[in-house]
Amino acid sequence: MSINNPDLGRTLLLEQLPITPGVIVSYGLDIKVAAGHQVLDISTLQDSNQALTDVVAVVLYKPDTSLNPLALFTQVLQALAADGVLLIVDTFATHFTTLGESRFNLLSDFLALATRFNFDLNINKTLFVNEGQKQTEVLLKFRKGTPPKWQLQYLNKQHLDNMLSLFELSFNTQMSKSLWQWKYGSEQASEVCVWEQETLIAHYGGMPRHILFFGEKRMAIQIGDVMVNPSHRGALRRTGPFFMMAATFMERYTGFGKPFVISFGFPNDRAMKVAAHLNLYDSLGHMEQLSWPPLSKHPKLLTTLRVIDQNSMVNFKHAINSLWQHMADDLTTAIVGVRDYNYIIDRYVNHPENTYQILAVKSRFSNKFYSLIVIQIIGEHCHIIDVITPIKNLSLLIQYTQRFAQANRCTRIICQISNAFAQHFETTDCHREALNIQVASDIWSKGPAVSILRHKFWLMSGDMDFR
Repeated sequence: MSINNPDLGRTLLLEQLPITPGVIVSYGLDIKVAAGHQVLDISTLQDSNQALTDVVAVVLYKPDTSLNPLALFTQVLQALAADGVLLIVDTFATHFTTLGESRFNLLSDFLALATRFNFDLNINKTLFVNEGQKQTEVLLKFRKGTPPKWQLQYLNKQHLDNMLSLFELSFNTQMSKSLWQWKYGSEQASEVCVWEQETLIAHYGGMPRHILFFGEKRMAIQIGDVMVNPSHRGALRRTGPFFMMAATFMERYTGFGKPFVISFGFPNDRAMKVAAHLNLYDSLGHMEQLSWPPLSKHPKLLTTLRVIDQNSMVNFKHAINSLWQHMADDLTTAIVGVRDYNYIIDRYVNHPENTYQILAVKSRFSNKFYSLIVIQIIGEHCHIIDVITPIKNLSLLIQYTQRFAQANRCTRIICQISNAFAQHFETTDCHREALNIQVASDIWSKGPAVSILRHKFWLMSGDMDFR
């Protein structure tokens, strides 16, 4: 469907301006001030030093860049006077069916978020439809309703102390600012929060992760630090804080047409049941734990185990990347987080609090690497945190870890791995058990079907953000 008058959207939008003179914030539209309106540029809405609270209308006409819905509704809610209006003419996607980020917002997601901010939709008029591109240009008119009891917002750095206090209240332990920076310092990281007036009551974090998605390079986002103030945990309905922030996060970030192909996380059974009840998550599998006794026997005459000095890691960059490529070639029918040199440095060498040892199984007479092992010794246990290795070398890797454990007087070697790949780690002397840790992905935002994702994700304890 097309229209003959390309200025129809502009004309219709101007007709919806308030008659009573007042402050209008505008983008992309030349609004005459003869009617007595004071017209301000959109930049004043985004300026944190401008405390606008009496705006009668915010007007957006075909903005140059894609709207960030959560940021927009947060700013507009604060700026609009009671009964003020938000007017938009823009292009939206009608639905997404393919991977890769679209520059257009999904119209249904946009309208759902408006509802969570208690904006009343007065007009939703279709101006143009491009069926081939699955896009539509619409005129939207929202009227500000009663301010919501719980307000969604991105976490700003000035609110970090609020988040850390909520973390301590929720988990009875503390998170340092350096650990927060390590988790959320990336530009692609995001934290959606819920406030009740001046109190932060809920938090939902996402950390970007480079993955191979059945052999293709993609981006996933790892969900972490999901918390709701204990006094609000009973609100498990679709209007409650947890649902509001989880659904908003997924609508913004995950699935077809979004920045991240999938999200994943590690909820316990209780949290998984709550999310499944709200139709937010489905299980892709669970984590399992394998353990072995230490051994003194040398595994193989022509190989040796070398402890890699983290200060000299750069000397082994090529060897590590080569190992990762071999591992990736073995996992083209799986989903696996990239484990190249840069990842090892960021995840383990630069961790602000945890100390890891990095071991290499290598040739005794050359510089050939067979496997890389990330180890953490906790008490009397030697934990295999991560591995970079061709699958065929896992047995040798485990034998060398058993020998390393013996030399360091550990009583047990422990490795956690997603259940779909646990069999590759099994040996005759191992003990295997299921853990109360689910591997979950969202089903709220339309994306790849869970049926093709289930039991396909290679995940280890090093992939868990709380490790």
